[in-house]
Amino acid sequence: MLAYRHAFHAGNHADVLKHLVLVQVLRYMALKDKPFTLVDTHAGAGGYSLEGRYAQTKAEYEQGIARLWSRDDLPPPLADYVALVRKFNGGDGLEPHAAQVAFEQYPGSPAFAHLLLRPQDRLRLYELHSTDHRILAAYLGTQANTQVTQGDGFAALKAELPPPSRPDKPLSVKTLIIPTQEYSEGRNVILTTGRSVYTVALRHLVEQRAEWSWAAIQIVEKRSRV
Repeated sequence: MLAYRHAFHAGNHADVLKHLVLVQVLRYMALKDKPFTLVDTHAGAGGYSLEGRYAQTKAEYEQGIARLWSRDDLPPPLADYVALVRKFNGGDGLEPHAAQVAFEQYPGSPAFAHLLLRPQDRLRLYELHSTDHRILAAYLGTQANTQVTQGDGFAALKAELPPPSRPDKPLSVKTLIIPTQEYSEGRNVILTTGRSVYTVALRHLVEQRAEWSWAAIQIVEKRSRV
């Protein structure tokens, strides 16, 4: 929806969960030397003022990042995430006390990516809203290996696949991540969405780890939910 502005919701509980997971995924991806490409189809503005009128309208961040900001007893993944938010606010990520850093801004997904991606990795950012795109482009548009585009990220996603780092392993646009013990090529599984029920067949592996398997899928049947 073009009228959506994430600035109203920046730093809320959903952002905390989303960005906690994003940070852990990017840390994991960086364990390999091989470069990777991150495509953000709904990049937003890249960062948000928590003192601005949008964020202050409902102050959703007070039930999100604000509840973690001053804590010094967080589990390592949460502490890592909070350290990056402090770094975005001008800290060096090593301050033992939150009082040493001004709590004024919240980083969007592109900012977390910018903080964590290595020089060999690529960042592709799409944002449809003209104002948010302009802010995003001013923030990250001149960074190396970063491309900021105003447009529909979903429509552009197919052109981004396969990424240049995997030319030998073309990706199907339709893929699924499942527990490794549940993967068997040719097996049918049921996927349920808000409106439909899909029967899909698991096809070739894109990547596999001990805990999870990333596989291409083929839609066998689609039914409307009753």
